[in-house]
Amino acid sequence: MQLLELQVKNLRCLADAQLRPQPGINFILGDNGDGKTSLLEAIHVLSRAQSFRGTSQRRLIRDNTEELIVFGRLQLVDQSPFTIGVARRANQLRFKLNGETGIRVLDLVRSLPIQVISPGLHALLERGPSQRRRFMDWGVFHVEQGFYPLWQRYHRALRQRNAALRKKQPWSDIAIWDSEIAQTAEHMHEQRLVHIRQLQAAAGVCLATDEAGFVYNRGWPDDISLDAQLHKNRERDLRAGYTTAGPHRADLNLSWQGRNALESASRGEQKRLISHLLLMQAQIVGEATGRPPLLLVDDMAAELGEQYREDFLQAVDDSGMQAFLSFLEVGQIPAPWRQKTMFHVKQGVIQ
Repeated sequence: MQLLELQVKNLRCLADAQLRPQPGINFILGDNGDGKTSLLEAIHVLSRAQSFRGTSQRRLIRDNTEELIVFGRLQLVDQSPFTIGVARRANQLRFKLNGETGIRVLDLVRSLPIQVISPGLHALLERGPSQRRRFMDWGVFHVEQGFYPLWQRYHRALRQRNAALRKKQPWSDIAIWDSEIAQTAEHMHEQRLVHIRQLQAAAGVCLATDEAGFVYNRGWPDDISLDAQLHKNRERDLRAGYTTAGPHRADLNLSWQGRNALESASRGEQKRLISHLLLMQAQIVGEATGRPPLLLVDDMAAELGEQYREDFLQAVDDSGMQAFLSFLEVGQIPAPWRQKTMFHVKQGVIQ
């Protein structure tokens, strides 16, 4: 996937900005507050219709304006270019894909996969299993076309079962959901497991095996079916008021030098581990689908020494994916990479 052209109007400090990036690595330079992260947000809006930062989407719209517009022209190898347009007002969101309306966010996500490596990536370790499930499911969603409908079926049945548990309904009324939950759960687990094994194989090449590792926990014991586990847990679930086993409880335990990565790895080592995991996942998606994600890497220099930066840039370059990496200044970019394409953002103006 290649972004050929980007046009941005009224997104944060970007009043009217245009970008014509090159294939491969593109560096975005600028002081804090000048708009380099906003430029990455604009690219993200093309795929998700929202920012990757945890702020109100209304705050994306430039002060004293009513609407932001982001337009992109993109191309897959050996295919004709296509366009995406996203417009946001305070209470209104509109999309166009190749000029066609009636588009869902899901259509944008499938058309333009994007992998974000941002300063907030430590959340993968710090904020509990839900963050790691999102990480796993992002990869499976793009590789397995049937995963999202399966995920929807599972969570629809899970909500019904949990509602029955909270209301303390008779067990016969609760158990009617067990078969649907167990059947969809097994398929979800199988698809997740394939993706995790691909990641483990890639990690063995990219990261030293004595440094990093991860173990997948499917959300219920390996030696029992989920249907049987749900029956076994019925008193526990009734007391809790929710379902305590299933793929909604899955986790990915990340380790560093044989110990829990959150406890044993430094902030820099954590960033190195997670950055490489996200990069490897993007490569797996690109190889499986023929639609390589765009990489957005914000503030790469934070908590990473020069050697780690150089190693990571080499891995990004080797991937062949188009990447956009933000830095405060040229001096933060390792010397071998300073001949790559650079864009300077100053007070919302791109040069």
